[in-house]
Amino acid sequence: MAHVFVCDVQAVLYPLDTVRTRLAVSAKGTYRGILDTLRRIRAEEGALALYRGIAPNMIGILPYAGVDIAMFEMIKEELLDRCGMIRAPSKPPRSLEARN
Repeated sequence: MAHVFVCDVQAVLYPLDTVRTRLAVSAKGTYRGILDTLRRIRAEEGALALYRGIAPNMIGILPYAGVDIAMFEMIKEELLDRCGMIRAPSKPPRSLEARN
């Protein structure tokens, strides 16, 4: 479920990444700022130009997000075990799982 959220956020924010890249690599004075860059890309190249390159970007982000979430869960479980904190009722402690 989290990977869907990551994709949604990327789809919304990707045009700003495109603008940032254009501002960074263009000659000084080519664009007057963020809004000018957005407007000119849309007018001169079409709205889809703001999303050019999003597929490889998504392919790279999905594994990263998966590893990030998995590591968070593993570290959280370890800390809960070490600190003796109470878990959510839906998941019994590992010590009880081993007995079953």
